[in-house]
Amino acid sequence: MQNNAKQNSNNSDKNSNSDKNSNSSNSINQRDYDKDPLVIKDYNSEVSGVWLLFVVVFLIAVFATGQISLHASGVAVVTILIYIGKTDENSPKNGVFKFTSEYIYYSSDIKCKEIKLNEISKISNTLQALYEVRNETKKGDLKQKIGNIGGIFYLIILVLGFIFVDEYRKPLIIVFSIFILGFIAPQYLYHLYKDSTLKKKVFDTLVISSKFGFNICIFFARQSDYDEIRKYFLYKKGIDIKNV
Repeated sequence: MQNNAKQNSNNSDKNSNSDKNSNSSNSINQRDYDKDPLVIKDYNSEVSGVWLLFVVVFLIAVFATGQISLHASGVAVVTILIYIGKTDENSPKNGVFKFTSEYIYYSSDIKCKEIKLNEISKISNTLQALYEVRNETKKGDLKQKIGNIGGIFYLIILVLGFIFVDEYRKPLIIVFSIFILGFIAPQYLYHLYKDSTLKKKVFDTLVISSKFGFNICIFFARQSDYDEIRKYFLYKKGIDIKNV
């Protein structure tokens, strides 16, 4: 009798725990994203001011070397072009992302995009420095492929020039190191200012790719936004963006 009583008690405890787990799971997934969509602000444009600070520091470093070679000038030009591209007057402002049960929308003062959840082909992470490039990606875009190959080739020439050609190697290597650091430093400084608790301070941009050849990029500025979007994809797609 005592064994039966213990067994019944254990079964009761298991059922109770099962009910608690079920209720906990339901409480997480109860949100109706149509009636209560997740709305996240687009903070990408705010990083432009930090990029300006980096460009100023970089140019000071170039002139501080005292030797302005062709290669140093080339790196300076590339840096300025990157800054111009990231601070274009026509770049989106006042953008917001809206997540519903079936769609992910992006809207700003100049453009709107949407991806249906069942049309997502890939989810990946990238650096904020590459936000504009990835955000405008088109499959099979010949100009973009030529531009990418040309950019890589140009950087290789710069590196080889620093090592084998330039007479003033040490100062130029320092300049080039600052240039490389610039792909991470502006966004990292921004994160320390905006929300130092954000865990993804380097690969801080989520790229959601449509099977129709365009992307929606989300720059994470706050840990709370990251947590909400992670919860959304876990619930709607069974995908943990932490592991993509």
